[in-house]
Amino acid sequence: WFGFYEINPQVIDLAKTQFTYLAAAKNAGAALDIIGGDARLALEKQSSQQFDVLLVDAFSSDAIPVHLLTTEALRVYSRHLAAGGIVAFHVSNRYLELQPVVKQLAKLQNLHAFWISDEPAELYLSRSDYVLVSADPDVEGKYPFMGRSTPIKTQENMKTWTDDYNNVFDVLKL
Repeated sequence: WFGFYEINPQVIDLAKTQFTYLAAAKNAGAALDIIGGDARLALEKQSSQQFDVLLVDAFSSDAIPVHLLTTEALRVYSRHLAAGGIVAFHVSNRYLELQPVVKQLAKLQNLHAFWISDEPAELYLSRSDYVLVSADPDVEGKYPFMGRSTPIKTQENMKTWTDDYNNVFDVLKL
C-alpha cells in the first residue's frame, strides 16, 4: 500500500491528470490512496499505518513547514512505523541546514539518525539530502545505500524544535 498525503488540491489534480504514475501504479495492481490536507494532521487522526518508510518531503522551498520538524511531529510519525521502519526526511534546502534539527529530534526520542547525500554525476542535477530516522540501531547497515552516511554536526546550544518553539536562524547556511 502506498499513501500520498498532499496539502494542495491543485497538486493532487495535476498528479491525476497530467502525470501517468498514479494511473500506471493502479493498473499494475498497486494499492494507493491520496489523502488531502496537512499530512501531520491526517496522521494524527489515523490509526497506525505500519509504514516501512514514511517520507517527509516538504522542506526544499524557502518557507518550510516547521510543524513537520518538531518533537511532537516525530512522535506521530514514529507511531505509524512498522518494526524496523524508517522516517525519511528529505532535507535538501538552499538556505537551511536541517540535518541537525532532525538529529536532535531523533536523539531526544532515543532514535537513530543518519544523513545520506546523493551527489549526482550530472552537473544539471541537484544534490538530494535525506536524514533517515529509525528505532533500529542496526538500520544503517541493512540497506545498500547505507554505509554512505555522513556524520551530522550539531550545535551545542541549539534548542530542540517543538510545536511551541523553533529557530530557523540557528540553521541558516552561511
